Amino acid sequence: MKKIGAVLFLLIFCLTGYSTARNVSVNYDKAIENDTNNAKAYSRRGLAYSRVKEHDKAIADFDKAIEIDPNYAKAYSHRGLAFMRKDEYDKAIADFSKAIKIIPDYAEAYSNRGLAFYKNEEYDKGIADFNKAIEISPDYAVAYSNRGAAFSKKGKYDKAIADFNRAIRINPNYAKVYIDRGSTFRKNGEDRKSTRLNSSHIPLSRMPSSA
Repeated sequence: MKKIGAVLFLLIFCLTGYSTARNVSVNYDKAIENDTNNAKAYSRRGLAYSRVKEHDKAIADFDKAIEIDPNYAKAYSHRGLAFMRKDEYDKAIADFSKAIKIIPDYAEAYSNRGLAFYKNEEYDKGIADFNKAIEISPDYAVAYSNRGAAFSKKGKYDKAIADFNRAIRINPNYAKVYIDRGSTFRKNGEDRKSTRLNSSHIPLSRMPSSA
């Protein structure tokens, strides 16, 4: 019964999310109809499409926003995320780089580019970007978490665990970090510590990954 309840909850959540995003996009349709040069409306409708995984539609809207405003850093960053969700990492990296060129202290763009490098198995480049994101925004839990994952991939488990611990101190409800930390403890031969620290501390809520 619990499994059935969980499935129903997930289905309702997904349908509600889709309906909400669709309603939001309808509002932006109206805004665009009234002002076809409204770059923010295109970008925000693109975000609404992204939330329901219509990434090609999202990219088309970000394209239009950038066409209207070539210095719209957030549109580049959002389009980069859409490309990353399509596993088009080189395009994602190019967009995050453009966003950073426009706004040099854009911590989120550094973190997202680092994640694209990570997914492309370019761990050192990813770590360099996470370093920069943390330098700009010292309490950026997602950047610590992602840097920890990159350190873990490189076998630098002590550094990875230190980053996961820092992310947890910043945001104790960040469930993904507990899971990643537990996995790293196991890789480091610390199974007992993994069970003791993680089993009773993983929160019910999950923070979405950087995006």
